Amino acid sequence: MLSHLKSIAEASQNATVVNCVVSVPSYFTDSQRRALLESCSIAQLNCKMLMNDTTAAALAYSIYQEDLPRNERNSQKVVFVDLGYSSLQVAVLAKSFDPTVGGKYFDECLVNYFAKEFKNVFKIDSLANPRHRLRLTIECEKLKKQLSSSTATLPLIIETFVNEKDVISRIDRNIFKDLCAELFKKIEMTLKRVLKKACLTNDDIHSVVTIGGSCRIPAVKEIITSVFNKPCNTVSYTDEIIARGCASQCALLNFQNVQGRKFKITDIYPYTIKLSCSKHIDESLLRFVIYALQYAC
Repeated sequence: MLSHLKSIAEASQNATVVNCVVSVPSYFTDSQRRALLESCSIAQLNCKMLMNDTTAAALAYSIYQEDLPRNERNSQKVVFVDLGYSSLQVAVLAKSFDPTVGGKYFDECLVNYFAKEFKNVFKIDSLANPRHRLRLTIECEKLKKQLSSSTATLPLIIETFVNEKDVISRIDRNIFKDLCAELFKKIEMTLKRVLKKACLTNDDIHSVVTIGGSCRIPAVKEIITSVFNKPCNTVSYTDEIIARGCASQCALLNFQNVQGRKFKITDIYPYTIKLSCSKHIDESLLRFVIYALQYAC
């Protein structure tokens, strides 16, 4: 994939691409990050830096948003909520994430709902065959997007589905919200957790920027607005904001004399530290180790 992206960039710029900056989910472990660096090396790319997705988004936002303050005295605290296909990441002076929430999990709720209904009504098993399951998943993803823009009851129609049977059913937003109630609860908990980690209140937050296709779901917007007491701000370049941030950071690293505002980037790596020791360890030595860890953090 990296080699393919490299060829696209070279064809577009009519130049050789050597250096790059790559973004990763904030919950990636050290071994996962090292594996990605190895992948860049295999693709003959010099990865100058790995950035968390939300950090790259914040950099792009600060570069392309013209109404931001010019000095630290008037600084603004902006929350970045990234709800994509497979995970949720939130950042504002701290990070919170849940890799079990995303677009594919909303699709899965719909798939299980319609599979159960088709089994009761049409006496067919939609999940037994991988091909049938994939087709149902694709149709459910389309229906999910339609529900985001329509309040009406919408039909799901699949012709010659299983055993050449045509199937039809209907669903509305209220049913969808009930099906995904657990996912919405996880989103709310993750948003509240980042405020607690950052020691902030809603009054400290200036704005909320949403990234990722799943943030277009109306129920998700309602949760974000309710938790932060701020409307969701979706920039026009939301689908490419992380890529823009990586490209901008690569330019800043390659060309030290880039004109414009100066940017200072501080990334957060949310690794946990586990301390284990023998029960016979000296108590004074244990206190010293704990103090050293606290100082390092």
